[in-house]
Amino acid sequence: METKQRVAQLSKTSQIFHVIIYHHLNSCDSRMNKKKISVPRIILLLLISCSLFLGVYKSDTLFKGARARSGDSPGIETWSKFIPQKKSFSIFFPSKPEYSLKELTIPKSEDKLVCHEYRCKDKSSIISVSYTLFPDHWLKWGDKMFLKGVLKFLVADLGGAHLSDQNSCEFKSYPSLNFKHFSGERETKGKLILCGNTLYKVEISYPTHKCDQIDRQIAQFIDSFEPSDIS
Repeated sequence: METKQRVAQLSKTSQIFHVIIYHHLNSCDSRMNKKKISVPRIILLLLISCSLFLGVYKSDTLFKGARARSGDSPGIETWSKFIPQKKSFSIFFPSKPEYSLKELTIPKSEDKLVCHEYRCKDKSSIISVSYTLFPDHWLKWGDKMFLKGVLKFLVADLGGAHLSDQNSCEFKSYPSLNFKHFSGERETKGKLILCGNTLYKVEISYPTHKCDQIDRQIAQFIDSFEPSDIS
């Protein structure tokens, strides 16, 4: 049924282009008192009509393909907004996350950092948001250098993880760093977001064979995040 409609639509479009050419040639013929129109001019008109015809077809196919890919990938449409008691952020989770607290020991430093994490599972994925308050002297080297240094430390702290991609960007006016790392058969994509002295980490971990299926969900999950400067 869809194929027949598509053929009918293309046929109708083709007919419209032919009518346009016909009327244009007639008008030219009238203006030139029935003198012959040059062959190059006719060829030019035909080329323009063909390009318009193919452009309409390609554009429609492209958007249709994008809609199909979006429909096939899971999103966060059924997830619920979550705000912790301290109101340090808001984000959408598939279910109520569990809270945990971890103390990070920094090598060759007397600083001890406290990491607050909210995490839940959704099938084979692990969805997580965490935040840590950093002292001022950690930030003196600039946002980009700080974020890259922290990411390197966090990946090393996982043990056996390998950083495969990172790029600096801005998230809702805050300095941020996109990242991707993998360990064994699992991959993790996320974003570090610096809000004042508070560093947020928003990420989803999933089996590597699902990397192409989960990109839309990761993008929507991160986009739903709203940080608060609690420093």
